[in-house]
Amino acid sequence: MNHVFKTIFNLLGIISSKQIAIGESHLGGIIAYLDNTGKHGIVAASVDQDSKLKWDNGNIDFSRSTGAALGLGKVNTAIIVAKQGAGHYAAKQCFDLVLNGFSDWYLPSKDELDKLCIYKDIIGGFSNKYYWSSTGDDNGAWDQDFLTGYQSYNNKNLPGSVRAVRAF
Repeated sequence: MNHVFKTIFNLLGIISSKQIAIGESHLGGIIAYLDNTGKHGIVAASVDQDSKLKWDNGNIDFSRSTGAALGLGKVNTAIIVAKQGAGHYAAKQCFDLVLNGFSDWYLPSKDELDKLCIYKDIIGGFSNKYYWSSTGDDNGAWDQDFLTGYQSYNNKNLPGSVRAVRAF
């Protein structure tokens, strides 16, 4: 394709030569993961939403949000909020977030949280603390130490940091 046509097509949005990469600002956040197409993934909010939130609000109506894989954080968050209802807890903080014109933020699954930890220095703004994932069951939930990268299954009543993500 000659240069003139390529320029016209780029201006019309028909083709794009711009590649996106982890760590770049994109669609309301900072890219934290890209799938193998390089067109879809997750973005993280640029700052933590809180640093001392419990996983749930203590409601005895247990929240079984056991999905750990990439792409399951949004479903997990919806399950947690539906079961736990109102309150100030990790999933609800993300679920209610409106940031940079987007309102579809959620608490990342265990595997999504791991991507944030792996690329924490590129994404930026993380502290060396424990961050909650949305992956949990009746007895506990998964968190990740952003100093060591270690993931552990912990008591939901412990305070943890929260960083919302959204899919694109």
